[in-house]
Amino acid sequence: ERVAQIQVGKEIQRAIATQGMFIRAYILDPSDFNIDRLNAYNTLLTDEVQKLTMFNQDAQSAELLNELELASTVIIDAANKAVTAFDTGSETQALAILNNEFSSANSEIFALTVSFQELQQQKLDAIDQRTERTITISTMLAVVAIVLNCAIIIALAIFVTTKIARPLRRVTTEADYIANGDLTREDFSYNSKDEIGQLAGAFNQMKNNLRGVLSSIQTNTEHLSSSAEELAASTEEIRATSEDVAQRVVTTTEIAQMTATTAG
Repeated sequence: ERVAQIQVGKEIQRAIATQGMFIRAYILDPSDFNIDRLNAYNTLLTDEVQKLTMFNQDAQSAELLNELELASTVIIDAANKAVTAFDTGSETQALAILNNEFSSANSEIFALTVSFQELQQQKLDAIDQRTERTITISTMLAVVAIVLNCAIIIALAIFVTTKIARPLRRVTTEADYIANGDLTREDFSYNSKDEIGQLAGAFNQMKNNLRGVLSSIQTNTEHLSSSAEELAASTEEIRATSEDVAQRVVTTTEIAQMTATTAG
């Protein structure tokens, strides 16, 4: 609306300039064309001033508009009076009206339209400044939001690395040691009650259970080896005893045979 009002102000300035030109032309050449053009620009001036009343006006603009309406009425009346004076044969009076009332009203309207345009331009500049401030604030907020989002993403990445990825890599490393038969590693320490903590606890329990099973197997193997050695020793003793008994039986048999031979 501000831009449109500035354009209307320019049309009013054009109307009063052309109005003055045709009233002077009519005095020099009282033709129908000149009077028709004068009346046309009188109407244009009235219409353009009325356009301004259709816009929402602040107090200062409304005051200027009231003065402009009054001045436009004065200049049109002065133009009509000058034409009437000229038509009645009083050219001197027509020129006096033209040089005084009409020119004064013309200057006043021009000054009022300039003030009105400057005021609207100031309003536009103020709007532009507010818009620029709004854009600046929006840009700053957008930058802050981007920085915050980046910070959140970095924090999440650090959290994932610290709380998930690194412990999982540690579990994988410990699993490799177990796969290679090394059960002497210390328990995997992870002080948390989340899923990773539960996994670490289960992993430590599995390792300790494997260590216990292997220890039991080793102990049983040692016991079995000891029992086998004792069994071997007992078997050797039994074999030796059996050989001794057999030898004694042979000896006894020979003695018996010799005794029988002697007795016969």
